[in-house]
Amino acid sequence: MRCFLYAMVFTVAFALGAAPAIAEKRVALVIGNFSYKHTTSLRSPGNDATDVAGALKRLGFDVLGGEALLNLDRVEMGRAIRRFTKALRHAEIGLFYYSGHGIQVSGRNYVVPTDGQLEDESDVEFGMFALESIIKTMERGPKTNLVFLDACRDNPLGKGLTKSLGISKGFVPESAGTGTLIAFATEPGKIALDGKGKYSPFTEGLLKHIEKPGIDVAPMLRLVRRDVRRLTKGKQTPWSNSSLEYDFYFAHMPKPKPVNPVTVSKPPLSDAARFWAEIKDSKNQVVLEEFIKRFANSFYANSLRHVSKSSAGTNWLPFLQNPFFRQSHLWSTKKTRKRNRIIATNSLRRN
Repeated sequence: MRCFLYAMVFTVAFALGAAPAIAEKRVALVIGNFSYKHTTSLRSPGNDATDVAGALKRLGFDVLGGEALLNLDRVEMGRAIRRFTKALRHAEIGLFYYSGHGIQVSGRNYVVPTDGQLEDESDVEFGMFALESIIKTMERGPKTNLVFLDACRDNPLGKGLTKSLGISKGFVPESAGTGTLIAFATEPGKIALDGKGKYSPFTEGLLKHIEKPGIDVAPMLRLVRRDVRRLTKGKQTPWSNSSLEYDFYFAHMPKPKPVNPVTVSKPPLSDAARFWAEIKDSKNQVVLEEFIKRFANSFYANSLRHVSKSSAGTNWLPFLQNPFFRQSHLWSTKKTRKRNRIIATNSLRRN
């Protein structure tokens, strides 16, 4: 009984060990702001965010709200970030995608809600969202965090306060904690282009490669960088900062389909084989000699002749009752025929 229990425990443990790992829970927040109240509107973030959200859903992400969140003001954006923070508590992968206006003030990067304005320093702290705070919030949850920022468009917001508030063009480098990757649409201190097509250059490259199976996020971003430079004729170069410890694949390679075993059908029996099946138990030497005449070139006739020649004047019929010889119609190679003759002769001598 004890042995049976040990066997059961081993079987269950083996089955659990062999079971495929459960897919990691992936959560994403996708925001696209393009209709601004106090600065220039943008053309592509609506399309960018909508189609990125669609791609992420196909890749197994739970997208907050079920779709891209568009044109969020300060209150709506804050609410979305808080919901995202709660969802990350039970996730292994967190992803934040933002397309819209971004601004850098006194060495800190901010994403701008649709009602964001910049009249004094308080508007920065209370009217916008510091990218550093969003990233640190993400890093308290999942082991892997991905941030994609298609921001830093040409932004006239606060141009009159550039010197007093320390506003600079583009984003500054953002530090990535362990397990975090941050991808910017362009390099530090540069402006990202809105593009002339349906998408911005950065998101167009991202959508082209993000669903390709079996490609890690790092080489994927190199492909995006190459495409963006080609689309912008070298005017824009995406930049990233990564502290990922492991490879991350948006789309894993599909499992190979099981190969159906090849069924090899037996070749049809020849006339000699069929006739041999009928007379193989016969002890009538006349019948066997007739078989040799009729199927002179067959394997069976050659074997019978060889035995007969090697045993002149001897009763060689007992050999014909040997099961090995009676099944030999399946053996037809030259090497096998030679071996059969040797076996037949030895069998005859023993009889």
